[in-house]
Amino acid sequence: MYLYCSDCDWSQDDFWSKDYNSLRMSTELLQHYIDRMIEGMVETGMEEERAEQLGVPYKIVNGECIVLTKDLIRELVEYELKTVLKKFQNMKWITYKEFKDDPNKVCPNCGSKNLGID
Repeated sequence: MYLYCSDCDWSQDDFWSKDYNSLRMSTELLQHYIDRMIEGMVETGMEEERAEQLGVPYKIVNGECIVLTKDLIRELVEYELKTVLKKFQNMKWITYKEFKDDPNKVCPNCGSKNLGID
């Protein structure tokens, strides 16, 4: 469940549980990138045209665009780390129970009580 404020642009990651948390998902994605960095390549799902625009070395293997640069993988790892850190920093309530039990549910950004769960 995703929590957001209807009066400003604040939102937070889905509530965490034993089955879900964005750190676990990011760890799995980061491991994928790190494995590719060790191998010296990454399967990005990037279209050939986009690889050409970025000027990164690539080759087509079985119809997939494979980017052949560790620098791109480093950028992907850095982006994922920044993304998960921002998600974590933005979370006021980690679990739904924590949110439900809070008697003062207000947006940490604007102070509104107009919070929604999607």
